[in-house]
Amino acid sequence: MQDNLDRTREINNPNRILPISETSQETMLLKTGYIHMKHGDFQSAIKDYTNAIIINPTFAGAYNARGMANRKIKDFHAALQDYNAALSLHNNFAATYNNLGVIYMEIRQIEAALTDFDKALSIEPNNSYGYCNRAVAYNYMRDFNKSISESTVAVELNPQLPEAYAVRGIAKIQMGAPAAADLDFEVAESLGYKRIDIEERLIALRKG
Repeated sequence: MQDNLDRTREINNPNRILPISETSQETMLLKTGYIHMKHGDFQSAIKDYTNAIIINPTFAGAYNARGMANRKIKDFHAALQDYNAALSLHNNFAATYNNLGVIYMEIRQIEAALTDFDKALSIEPNNSYGYCNRAVAYNYMRDFNKSISESTVAVELNPQLPEAYAVRGIAKIQMGAPAAADLDFEVAESLGYKRIDIEERLIALRKG
């Protein structure tokens, strides 16, 4: 899925939440909603996820997915409500804690975001996206050593994750090591990351 400006990643893995049949109506709506998300049709995705919730009000995955769609349309309040609803149904769901942290990053509540990323990683300690997100949070807190450490763990867990190289490179820039940063940026670009996104990320951090 597409990243937001903070280079944070939401995790959508609804099939791990509850033992709901793959052929049930609500699961099919979840799948069609995901297709709409891939095509950028977030309103249609929200409609499908809402219908899935109407059919099965205890389907935590649908709340989690709708929260992601609401974030895409910048309705952060609705996204927070959806993620909290998902956690009220399934409080050991790492993806939702991660996604909640993404929202807090969007509204610049960095410490709250870090708390949720910590919770996500306590549940799924090998999740590379969680470490990458936590690296971004530490970057905003200007703890560049921790940002580098966290993004390095993300790279070790998933060498194909371009965001981790970009985040680590940005931290190195801020520590005054542009040559080392360029090495990370080159890897990120080779994995599909655009240099303009790196520049936008640096601008956002300087403003933040």
